[in-house]
Amino acid sequence: MAKTFEEACRLVQLRVPLAPALLVQDFVQTAWNQLCDRRRWSHLRGEGEIILSPSHTGTVNVTNANATVTGVGMTFVAADVGRQFRLLQNPYTIIEVNVGANTCVLDRVWGPASAAATTGLVFDAYVTMPEDFGSFWGVLDPNRDEIINWWMTEDELNMADPNRTEVGEPRALASRRLSSVTSTLNRIQYEIWPYWTNASDTRRFPYYYSKRPSVLTEDEYLPGAFRHRYDILVLAALGEAAEWPGPDVSKPNPYWSEKLAERKSVRLEEEMEKLERVDEEIYLTWLETVPWMHRRPISGRDYRSHE
Repeated sequence: MAKTFEEACRLVQLRVPLAPALLVQDFVQTAWNQLCDRRRWSHLRGEGEIILSPSHTGTVNVTNANATVTGVGMTFVAADVGRQFRLLQNPYTIIEVNVGANTCVLDRVWGPASAAATTGLVFDAYVTMPEDFGSFWGVLDPNRDEIINWWMTEDELNMADPNRTEVGEPRALASRRLSSVTSTLNRIQYEIWPYWTNASDTRRFPYYYSKRPSVLTEDEYLPGAFRHRYDILVLAALGEAAEWPGPDVSKPNPYWSEKLAERKSVRLEEEMEKLERVDEEIYLTWLETVPWMHRRPISGRDYRSHE
């Protein structure tokens, strides 16, 4: 029978009555996070879409050692926040737009020399992932009927195009840094390359990813393979509880025992091996015959050519 997070907490509380309710919830949530980190569980699969909007250009004034860019022939709009700006060099990120003054603020001061009435470009060079993003399963390119290379490193991109002069249809996502934009602060971010600078067309790239575990809510049923094996989560939480000495010396936790914690750990490993096999039967992840670095992208054309 499926159990909710609250019901799992109650089962732990029955065995550790001296533990406050909030501490019990922490035992269960901590155990949940650790169990979810063991593998790419079926319940942690998600999907999204990378959208590259059309670029726009115009003349601007830029000042050395100043982060503010003033539009002259370019009009900055609120939607430009989070997008990238550049003249000819590597891009800066727009973190603020003042529509009334027709200015934008960059994520760092302008490094090159000052320039007046020079042509600037606003476009999408970096893509920010969802808050729960863990890792990619795949990124698709419907326009080229291929997959996007998401395992490119910054070093590889820097060697391939250090000045970021190549533009056109994107073929790769390279690791970058966490977002500096307030609305998406510290989210995982990738650089999409070559840069899409088309002023009239939008590019969309559906992707599949593995999520990070969420903070469970009281009435939330345990998902995926844990839905009918809530006892494994309770077992893991009790292992946490067995390491808690109690509220104070005068009120020791009767459940506190290093040997008990060790036994719980051994049993947990046995049960987790069973549960991982169950989850593997839902979605196959263990079998991979060809490593990604040696794998040629496969498209529908490869199958259709043999019909």
